[in-house]
Amino acid sequence: MNVQRLWRAVVLGPLERRLFWIVVAGLLPLVLLAFATLLYNAQTQRRQQIQTAENTMHSVMAAVDAELRTSLASLDALAASPRLQARDFTGFYAEARALLERRPAWANIVLSDPTSQHVVNVRLPLGAPLPRSIDPGAVEATVRSGVAGVGNLIWSPVLNMYVFAVRLPIREGDRIPYVLTAVVRPEAVLEIVKRHVLPEGATVVVLDQRRAVVARTRNHAAWVGKPPSATLLEMLDRNENNAVTTTLEGVRVYTVYHRSTETGWAAAIGIPTATVDAPVMRSYTVLGGSVLASIMLGLGAALFTGRTVTGPMRKLERAAASVARGEAPMLQETDLPEIRQAMLALLAAHIEREKLLHSERQARLLEQNARLAAELANKTKDEFLAMLGHELRNPLAAIATAAQVLEQSEQTQRKDVEQHAKAIIRRQVRHLGKLTDDLLDAARVMMGKIVLDRRPVDLAQVVGNTVDTLRNTGQLQRHECGTELESVWVNVDPTRIDQVLANLLTNAVKYTPPPGRIEVSVRRESGQAVFSVRDSGLGLEPELLPRIFDLFVQGERGLDRSQGGLGIGLTLVKRIAELHGGRVEARSEGAGKGSEFVVHLPAIEPPIEVGAREQSPRNSARRRIAVVEDNDDVRASLRVLLEMAGHDVVEARDGLQGVDTILRENADIALVDIGLPSLDGYGVARAVRSRALRPVLLVAITGYGSQGDAERGAQAGFDAYMVKPVDASTLAELIARVR
Repeated sequence: MNVQRLWRAVVLGPLERRLFWIVVAGLLPLVLLAFATLLYNAQTQRRQQIQTAENTMHSVMAAVDAELRTSLASLDALAASPRLQARDFTGFYAEARALLERRPAWANIVLSDPTSQHVVNVRLPLGAPLPRSIDPGAVEATVRSGVAGVGNLIWSPVLNMYVFAVRLPIREGDRIPYVLTAVVRPEAVLEIVKRHVLPEGATVVVLDQRRAVVARTRNHAAWVGKPPSATLLEMLDRNENNAVTTTLEGVRVYTVYHRSTETGWAAAIGIPTATVDAPVMRSYTVLGGSVLASIMLGLGAALFTGRTVTGPMRKLERAAASVARGEAPMLQETDLPEIRQAMLALLAAHIEREKLLHSERQARLLEQNARLAAELANKTKDEFLAMLGHELRNPLAAIATAAQVLEQSEQTQRKDVEQHAKAIIRRQVRHLGKLTDDLLDAARVMMGKIVLDRRPVDLAQVVGNTVDTLRNTGQLQRHECGTELESVWVNVDPTRIDQVLANLLTNAVKYTPPPGRIEVSVRRESGQAVFSVRDSGLGLEPELLPRIFDLFVQGERGLDRSQGGLGIGLTLVKRIAELHGGRVEARSEGAGKGSEFVVHLPAIEPPIEVGAREQSPRNSARRRIAVVEDNDDVRASLRVLLEMAGHDVVEARDGLQGVDTILRENADIALVDIGLPSLDGYGVARAVRSRALRPVLLVAITGYGSQGDAERGAQAGFDAYMVKPVDASTLAELIARVR
């Protein structure tokens, strides 16, 4: 009975009191929802920060692993030195010292035998007594396992610092005579960590397998080589992914770590709990103040509005229910601007919600498309690498076999066998050179670095010459090839257009089984020069047509890969046609029904006169030629080639010696490699040009073949720029032009 009276006294009564309790009742669910939402958001934010920290640690360890792999790659390149294989430790010491200067993060490079005795120590003078390794067990373990690896952090009394070692076993047959070690400063790992964006106040530590500190973003010098905090060790022992620990400075932090599967090292990040929890506490304070202010406002509204508020409140309630159901709220007429604004806010919230849902759907769709594109690109890359390996192994196998035949022919005195083997080597070298040129051309075209040398040409004549070349070389002897060539003039780079024609015709030959038919035509259509190659060969699958001009894309191949190729020819065709203001299209009715490739180029009117190029006079006199090359095999082969042509040859194996040899011997011609020790080829050219008292023809012979490299060579003073492997006939023609 008393409860009923209390209920009537508190809840029932004047309208103002009832409205007040309505406000309270209306606010209470919102308050609870707000607190629940805040709690959920706080937990979500904490999870997101932990997830972000996990991603950061993954990224840190991935970057550290990548740097260690780079160090192993550098050691592997150094281990392949011919001087080491020849036991020329003096020369190897110089190479290792040059590598150490290029790797500032390394403190030393050491070559040890299986007993941990140093054979080469770059930090010590050449010829000085060499000590044993300070960690002999690790060297012996590397010899036993035969696997490269990364050691733990140790104190080096020689360097007076903490370091860790990256070790590479050097195999010679079935034994490991040496272990090559890079001694790395832990500050290199610290620099990798600092390149990452870290949360405010966060501390990152990298630990080796023995849980010693390798790098630490806070007080690194004081803690390197020492164990981390006890709470972090306990977390690692429990194998927990994240937990609350205490740093070495006594700060409570949320900690996340990640362990590398390659090295066994771990990286942990600690974010202060105050940094994570402070925004949540401020939100709770603001929410509490807002709730209290809302209650007071509700009381005032109840006192001043009375009965006039109930009707609009019901309308507002209906609008809120519509939003909750995902429907657009109906705006009701009301004299109260607050209610009207609340209804507009509900409508805006509904619109924003729909936008967010739409954005989420779009983002999910974009993510799905990006994933599919990435998977396709990864698959295409893998297929290309497999194709590249196949395409390189075939000519290398042929060259290796031919070399063995040459060795045996010296004993049997079979000149026919010897000539056949030489022809194989020349043919396969040209094939390797073409593969390299195709890859370089693809790179230049993709980066837009090709400069066109345009001139008016008759497209029909260019196509006819290309077809005749294929006939004369026997590539069309097993196919029926028909031509229909109408004279159409175009303003193009003849070399690049010939490359387009050769790619298309060669593809038609490769993908048309004998005795198939190939039809080649040139015609003029609507101000365009149209060149087409149609074949009766394998054809193209419908799903392949949209991607046929993409880089590294090819149709289905058998395991024999008899057609060859890297899947870059059609990409070059498309990009070169576009550089000329044209386009290319592919057509096919399906697999086994042949295909057609059509190139459209802007046509021009025939020129009034077509001048013939003058032939440069040739001179076959005996010349004195200097060969400046650090590769012994290349230098020796060039010497033999030039001496067989009747020239006097002098040699130099580095840049400074090359300058002295060219000037001292009064060379008529100098063949200079670009990548020389002591002084590069550009420096040699500049030095000769400034000091020579008589004309010298300077020819760069190098593996750097871009347009920018050639321009740099011309600026340095080179008269000609030839890319390895050097064609003997081209070199002979260049020498013959010297007067």
